[in-house]
Amino acid sequence: MYIKEFPDIEWIRKSALHDFTNRKDYKGNTLHSDGWPNAILNVKSSMTERNNIKGPFSLFYNFEGKSLVGLNKNWHTVSKDFYCVSNNSQFFNLHIPKGASTTTFNIHFGKSLFEDVIQHIFHASEWALDNFGNDKIPSFEVLPRTAFMDATFKSKLLLLHLYYEQNKENYSLDKEYEITASILELLLKENEKKLQKLVHIRAQKTSTKKELFKRINIGLDYIHSNELQGLNLENISKNCGLSKFHFIRVFKEIYGVSPNDYIAQLKAQKAQLLLINTKKDLTSISLKLGFSELSAFTRFYKRMTGESPSSARSKISNLGQTELGK
Repeated sequence: MYIKEFPDIEWIRKSALHDFTNRKDYKGNTLHSDGWPNAILNVKSSMTERNNIKGPFSLFYNFEGKSLVGLNKNWHTVSKDFYCVSNNSQFFNLHIPKGASTTTFNIHFGKSLFEDVIQHIFHASEWALDNFGNDKIPSFEVLPRTAFMDATFKSKLLLLHLYYEQNKENYSLDKEYEITASILELLLKENEKKLQKLVHIRAQKTSTKKELFKRINIGLDYIHSNELQGLNLENISKNCGLSKFHFIRVFKEIYGVSPNDYIAQLKAQKAQLLLINTKKDLTSISLKLGFSELSAFTRFYKRMTGESPSSARSKISNLGQTELGK
């Protein structure tokens, strides 16, 4: 179901709270089953508040502008660079600031789709064949709840968006199912890779490892939600209830790099995207990334990528001219 406007808030709260047992969508059409249906919201808006909604497993992203997603009393910034994920049956709040021009692209993965994909990932094909129709699904929680939107993931979202734009009159729910299933599978598998890093934590008790992993990822969410701006290790470690030394040590055990190196890597990725996808001048890009001087940004970018920002942009420009000349 591809939706270009936010459904009535009271209707969505009530329907979601009762798991859509009335089997009606926001236009009164009959759904095939109860539970959340697939819902893709691609809405342009400003000053929007949608609070206390019991959602399915959901992805929050913006093609344009910023919004805030509230989960468990914590707020996460969503933009063109960072997305947020909420877990199945988790209550969420969505706030779009006053005066902000925001184009959301939120995917609420339907109950049927979620169960199909999660069983495929966590069970062998033989189990799936023997247990077709089994209502019991593995328990699942995403940590961390935010992540940088890399090119591979972004291309999948654009594929879904373009499919709708090119097939408005001939829109197929089966094709929608196929594309959203591939997006969900990528999300869940990436999360599994992150969870596997738990074994690298040096602690004897499994419960201690899990608690440390959870706290480190609260710090990771804090980094993402502040979009790499105004960050220091004192604030990050304090936010997740660890000393600065303890936070650095455990972060490195899990992710293989220090928090500062991780932030630097994200800044370099964001810089590359700005150089490729925008016409912003280098000074504007350096300020956007938190550098007070262009020279500092140039040194940073060259250290991270092996070339200067101007050289990288020149290559992109020359490649574009070559393509046009073919």
